[in-house]
Amino acid sequence: HPDMDRYNGIYRRTWYRNQILMHKLQSVVGMLGSRQIDTMLLKGSAMIVGYYADHGVRSMNDFDVLVPVHQVRDVIDLLASSEWHTEFPTVASRIRFTHSMLFKDAGGHDFDLHWHMMEECCLPEAEQAVWAHAIPVRVGPVLTHLPHHTDHLIHTLVHGLRWEQVSPIRWVADSVTILRRAGSGGVDWDR
Repeated sequence: HPDMDRYNGIYRRTWYRNQILMHKLQSVVGMLGSRQIDTMLLKGSAMIVGYYADHGVRSMNDFDVLVPVHQVRDVIDLLASSEWHTEFPTVASRIRFTHSMLFKDAGGHDFDLHWHMMEECCLPEAEQAVWAHAIPVRVGPVLTHLPHHTDHLIHTLVHGLRWEQVSPIRWVADSVTILRRAGSGGVDWDR
């Protein structure tokens, strides 16, 4: 195809950027794990690690990590003493009524810390089933988790329905990929 050189360039650029973000993710997850804080990958990083397995086929602008809601204050304090900083004040009401907080490093890389998977559901017990069905996985030498296929599909569909300035159309490919990887019995449709 006449545009194949262009597509290969996009692939290489995506692979390169994702390598940097995955290295940053591994550092954050490793730091939290060393403090016995459970982590779960969400969105693009979860798709790359659990489904695509190729860092060049799924673009990411940042990485998202879920932590248990009862540990979020400890995580924010730990991040404040590291290379990651946030513009938002950490107040109890922010943690109680929101689902995530954006952090940046000096290089301009973004990291979304989640204590709830979705902004639509910020109840303290909202993620109990998600953590109970989490799938352990390694990112390099670091142990973390992925959402079960069921939870990942729900999260992908809900997130894909939101309006964004740049259309999140990749949710369609992500959803199909989750369904294919999960196989015939991999999604608990009743749950």
